[in-house]
Amino acid sequence: NKTIKNKKSNIKKALKYAKKFDGMKYSVTETPPTRDGPPFWISNSPPPPIDYIKKYGSCCAGLINLMRRYVGLEVPGHVTGQTKHIFIGGTGAWFSYLNSKKRLHKIDYSKTYPDGTLLLQDYNPVDMGHVAVVFKSSKKGLLHSKIIHNVRGSFKKKKYREVVIEILEDYPDNKRFTHICLPKDWLVKN
Repeated sequence: NKTIKNKKSNIKKALKYAKKFDGMKYSVTETPPTRDGPPFWISNSPPPPIDYIKKYGSCCAGLINLMRRYVGLEVPGHVTGQTKHIFIGGTGAWFSYLNSKKRLHKIDYSKTYPDGTLLLQDYNPVDMGHVAVVFKSSKKGLLHSKIIHNVRGSFKKKKYREVVIEILEDYPDNKRFTHICLPKDWLVKN
């Protein structure tokens, strides 16, 4: 079926693109974005050249926004506008957008999710929420799957300040995610 093949191709294309950012620095701002650029990369147009993006970095949501733009889809938040915590392309915008479309599901860490599944923790004032993507799923369940995310934080033995591909179980804050969105619901359609 051509439609199924195109969906899988979009997902693979987005994951291959995301891998190019492995090791890219984490950047952050406390100012809601009003134009395209780091760290959120909010335009609804094709992404800038990879070298340019790597020079300035992104936040966790910025990486997700770039993946979505790369496959020709829109960044959430343009229609609803900005509020105090929900601004274009941020974790709150992603959560709100996917929730309004009924595409969010409660996470089950023992379940296996397909490559490209979006993992979400909604915005909160303590750590701003987080998003990551299942890079390579494991039949043993989500905790054994590889994820890709841009993360900043210090844990007892690990410091993060970049895009990493790692097994979810190895990420010290691995149970922070509360919801998932299947790849067909965020990498294939607006």
